[in-house]
Amino acid sequence: MSKNSRRSPKKNQALSSGINPYVLRVIYILIGPIITYPVLNEEGPLRFIGLSLLFSGYHLFMLLFIDLLPEYIAYLQAKAPRKKLTVKQKRLVKFFAIFSFIIPVAFLGSIKILDHTMNGMHLFWWCIGSGILLGVLLIRWSIKKPFSFISSNNVTGFGIGFLFGTPMLFCAVMFISNRYIVIESINNKSIQISEKSIGSGGRRSKDVHYIYLTLDGKTERFTVGEAQFFHLKDSVVCDVKKGVLGYYFIDKIRSK
Repeated sequence: MSKNSRRSPKKNQALSSGINPYVLRVIYILIGPIITYPVLNEEGPLRFIGLSLLFSGYHLFMLLFIDLLPEYIAYLQAKAPRKKLTVKQKRLVKFFAIFSFIIPVAFLGSIKILDHTMNGMHLFWWCIGSGILLGVLLIRWSIKKPFSFISSNNVTGFGIGFLFGTPMLFCAVMFISNRYIVIESINNKSIQISEKSIGSGGRRSKDVHYIYLTLDGKTERFTVGEAQFFHLKDSVVCDVKKGVLGYYFIDKIRSK
């Protein structure tokens, strides 16, 4: 049986149409965010357009776990030598193992920065998309030029690490950079409150109090305490810092 005859029907169909199956997956993944972003803050029926993200999420899952990761692991298992690692190579493997535990902690810690970032969801999805692309490129590159410390015994661990660790590390670095590398700072800036709302916290949780602030034509929701929520009137005073990525960070929200 020839190599081409073993391809799946979907891949054969994609190849016959002249479109690379991976490119086709990426197109499907982009459809949801592209048509959802313009109606991200809509409250009416248009908000159901966001369900298209499920379609994109499905194809993202298929790309990562069905198409790319098994191919990467199978290839490296065939190519990676069954060798005994040197002391230096074992140290590198141990370093990556320790680093893999630090990355999720850094990601979860940095995600709180988005709570006070104008247009923070746009920054989040941009970083996630770029991080996944970077991870995919790293995997494809490592297929052609496998790292010397990768053997047939640790291929799966490194494949999963590249695929999940790279996006989380990229996001953490970008979030922290935009927060602490400031290119413009405005203290005691007055910003109008465009809306106030209370979200139900459920039976076991307290209600959540939101205020909506508009800056440079973009409206963002912020969470405040109950006492501060009822004390705030039409506007607030806060410190505004523009990060190196161009996103504004709102700090120290207080009454005018």
